[in-house]
Amino acid sequence: MNPRDPYARLRDQVKERLVENDRIIVEARMLPKNRKLTRYETESVRSRLRKMMEDTEGTDDPVTLTALADQIDYKPSTLSQWLADKYKGKVDKVTHSVNLWLEREARRRVSKSTREYVPTWVCELMMQAARAAHRLERMAAIVAPSGAGKDMVIDYLAEELNGYVVNCNSKMTGTALVRTIFTKVGMPQKRRGSAEMIDRLCEELRNKNCTLILNEAQNLPPEAAGIVRAIHDETKVPVLMFGSAKIFEFIDDRASGGGQFHRRCKKLNIVDRMAREAHPDDPNRIGRPLYSVEEIREFVRMKQIKLADDDVLAMVWSVANLLDWGALGFANAVLEGIVDAWGRDEVVSCDHFVAQVLDEAADEADDILAQAEAIERPQSLRQMTA
Repeated sequence: MNPRDPYARLRDQVKERLVENDRIIVEARMLPKNRKLTRYETESVRSRLRKMMEDTEGTDDPVTLTALADQIDYKPSTLSQWLADKYKGKVDKVTHSVNLWLEREARRRVSKSTREYVPTWVCELMMQAARAAHRLERMAAIVAPSGAGKDMVIDYLAEELNGYVVNCNSKMTGTALVRTIFTKVGMPQKRRGSAEMIDRLCEELRNKNCTLILNEAQNLPPEAAGIVRAIHDETKVPVLMFGSAKIFEFIDDRASGGGQFHRRCKKLNIVDRMAREAHPDDPNRIGRPLYSVEEIREFVRMKQIKLADDDVLAMVWSVANLLDWGALGFANAVLEGIVDAWGRDEVVSCDHFVAQVLDEAADEADDILAQAEAIERPQSLRQMTA
């Protein structure tokens, strides 16, 4: 604090309160990192954890010390001792970890109740990678094919992890990226040089428990890689980069920068995982479809669309697994087109679906339907449609 400025302490308190108000609910609070926590601050975090455990006991999604320990990389015995005020280790470090988890968990529960989300195996892989990066304050590069549910995952993560989502395009320069993040964070736009903008942005992000989410990050120019890394290094804000396999080229600085960016990124390639996963019908076969039958059934149910029979379900499943044609994104467009034309109470038949594919895809419809028909259907579908 500047001794010549009698209002410095007041301004710091106001700023802390403003940041505190950025928390969504009382499950978490701002804790200072530049001094030892008071007993009251530590006990308030313990109280919030106890309350969440009590409130969720007996539900289908309870908070337990075992689950918490797994998510913040502590032993259950350590958390048990910390909760009972008997831990002899670094109490403040545990308290900070639990406090951050409380907010993440609160956001997840709000998201779970307000967002449409189908937990497909692909979406869950993306969620796990993103949550791990957030928990460890790391960067992550997540590659997913079109139609894999990436946008749904990003929407969910933005709610759960207090994420600022930036949709990157091929015309976005490094400076434009910084200005876009400025806008997302709510900072006023003023004429500044790039270096000053990055400094101001980092100063702002240090005070926020947030996540930076870059969608279609493969579109960013090479110059932006240094900016992204600088923001992360200066603030420890987790950075999640979603897009095509070109993201791996974007983060690969092993030839020019010693590989620090590359090493600091968790990497997940869904297409590669699909190729290496065991087939659900035959453990001896390699190669797993993007979506299972049950996942597509749940997706249709969530959208409150009625299918005439399992033959229609088989057709939706087949189209949803066509990576070259947008997968579930295209299947969803077809279903929504039917709803728009016939109403949500209409029972969707195979004729409905084929007609809408023809309408959506025009000249390419025959290829789509032929490829969908050629996909080997899971044993469960073959039994249902026999």
